[in-house]
Amino acid sequence: MQKMVTQIRDLQHIEKELHTNPAGVLALNLKDEEIIQIATTFLYQDKNVYFFLDNNDELYENLKFETNVKFIIVKNEKIKKNSIMDFTPVYNILSISVAGHIKKVDDNKLLTSVRKNYLKKYSSKSDEKERSPKLNRVVFIDTEEIGAFEEMGG
Repeated sequence: MQKMVTQIRDLQHIEKELHTNPAGVLALNLKDEEIIQIATTFLYQDKNVYFFLDNNDELYENLKFETNVKFIIVKNEKIKKNSIMDFTPVYNILSISVAGHIKKVDDNKLLTSVRKNYLKKYSSKSDEKERSPKLNRVVFIDTEEIGAFEEMGG
């Protein structure tokens, strides 16, 4: 099996994927030093990634804030034929990872903005209220690094 990995440096392409992709995996630390990974929906806004937790979610209570976290999305893409390759690819994936510190959203103006944009991205009901229990506890990755790669193999 052969594979070809290409780093993506076009920030507009990376941000477009972060805006449109519906879910990813968040890896973070809990207070008891446990590291967990959760599949979750998210909102990418102003170079940061926002996550919305339920009021009754124990995860929020056990989060270790101001620690390093990573978030990744993986997207299957159409297989591209490329004359440079000496093999025929059978898969083509795009992966984007975001690293930084996990923080609480404390600013009410920012909280209103991310709630509105989250509902715009995920809600099929235009009249849905911003007071949904899932929208009460918002955390975000204060982004320090974004990396993106395209991998083809076969």
